[in-house]
Amino acid sequence: MMKRVILLLACIAVFFSCKSLPKPGNDTDSLVIGGFTWEFPDGFFELAPKTLTNDITLGMVNLSNGKRFSIRVSNGYFTFLAHGNDQYMLQYAKYKSPGGPKIYTLGYNLNLQINSKPKRIIYVGHIRLLFSRPEKVEAKGKDAAIYTSWYFRKRLVIENKIAELQKYLTKNARNTSWRNYTVENLYEK
Repeated sequence: MMKRVILLLACIAVFFSCKSLPKPGNDTDSLVIGGFTWEFPDGFFELAPKTLTNDITLGMVNLSNGKRFSIRVSNGYFTFLAHGNDQYMLQYAKYKSPGGPKIYTLGYNLNLQINSKPKRIIYVGHIRLLFSRPEKVEAKGKDAAIYTSWYFRKRLVIENKIAELQKYLTKNARNTSWRNYTVENLYEK
C-alpha cells in the first residue's frame, strides 16, 4: 500500500513539474520568454557553489498601462503573454529560500526593457546573474534571531542561447499555436 502511495505522489510531482506555455488569448498576443539563472560560482553564502533555476520571482511592469505583475522562474525559464505592441520593464529579481534553519533573501534591480510585437515569440535571451566572492559584512541579534549581511561581486550577463530556446519550445509548445509564430530575438544585433 505504501509503495502505491509513493508511486502516485511521484507521478503527481512529475505531472505538475511539466510547465506548459500559456495559450494566446487573442490574435495580437505574443509570448515573452527568456532563460534566467542566479549563479553563485564561489559559494552560496557560506555554502558550496550553487545555481538557482527555480523559486525566483521577477517583478514586471507594463509600461503601456502601468500595471505591475510578477512571474516565477521555473526550470530556468520565465514566460508571460504580452499584448500587441505593449512595452514592458523587467524591474527586479528576488529570491527567498524555501525554509530551513537559515533563511536566505536576495534582490537585484534589472530594469530591462522588453518591446512586444503582435504574433511573435519575443526571446529576451538567457539572463545570468552572477554573485561571486561572498563576504560576510555584519551579524546582529534581534528577537532571538541572527541576521547576517553579505557582500557579493555582482554581474549581469545576457546571452543568446537560441538553440536551447528552440529545444525548450519544441518540448513545451507541442499542443499550442506558438509553434507557428516567428521568434524575435530582442537583444540580437
